[in-house]
Amino acid sequence: MTVNRITLGLLSATLIVAACTGGAPGTSPRTGGSPAVPGGDAALTQLCGTDTASLSGVATEIEGMDATTDTTTLSTSIGTAISNLDNVNVDTNVQPARDAAVTALQQLQAGLADPAPREQLAGPAATALRSLETQLCM
Repeated sequence: MTVNRITLGLLSATLIVAACTGGAPGTSPRTGGSPAVPGGDAALTQLCGTDTASLSGVATEIEGMDATTDTTTLSTSIGTAISNLDNVNVDTNVQPARDAAVTALQQLQAGLADPAPREQLAGPAATALRSLETQLCM
């Protein structure tokens, strides 16, 4: 009988501690809008960097595109940017800008083979990347 009371007391104390701390020992509640993604920090570093794979670098490459541009390198840059955007951790307030950038890049990548839609899609894609850069990298 005494053992049951002690066990019940310890169980009650454990539940109270867990309730007051937000969970079991060693856990912390999530903040932010997305789960942790392996490689998210590396993706952010690359997206906010200064090389051609950064948001700024890809936007500059897109802005410099014309009807005679070889799209092989651009397609690779867009693919890398999409992959990094898929892997980067963002707050819920940045999520719409990230989603808009991914959509614009996917549309541009789909239209790269034809110069007419490519030129129409380039402006919105570059604008979406620049907008995301101001929210994500500053």
